[in-house]
Amino acid sequence: MTPDNPYQAPASSAAPGSTRVPRRWIAIVLSLAAFQTLVVALYTPTTLSQLRDGGISVLTAMAWASASGLLATGSLVLMVSPRLATCLLFLAAVLSALTYAQWRPPFVFTGLLVAVCAALVGSVSARSARI
Repeated sequence: MTPDNPYQAPASSAAPGSTRVPRRWIAIVLSLAAFQTLVVALYTPTTLSQLRDGGISVLTAMAWASASGLLATGSLVLMVSPRLATCLLFLAAVLSALTYAQWRPPFVFTGLLVAVCAALVGSVSARSARI
């Protein structure tokens, strides 16, 4: 409210750059994605043996591998382009959910959780970059 116009909303006292996502969130996403990439590397032999034995389908294994790759790529792209990273991370979350619907080991569930959290951070980061 100003003396000239009593119906005008007061100006915000927050600085314009204060709407950005803290860098520590991006660092947390990077560390979670690195952890999930390590888990993927450790469980790749198990996945391949289940694929050979017929425990999982080729489509499920490809969805899991794609989701893992998109998670790693999206988390790295998050530092440069939040909007593109958000798309990659949401796609990784969708592929992880489809994989978890067919195959339920714990490492797929952790991948799903990491992908959803990373997608949410990417979404907030992309939204704050527009402002």
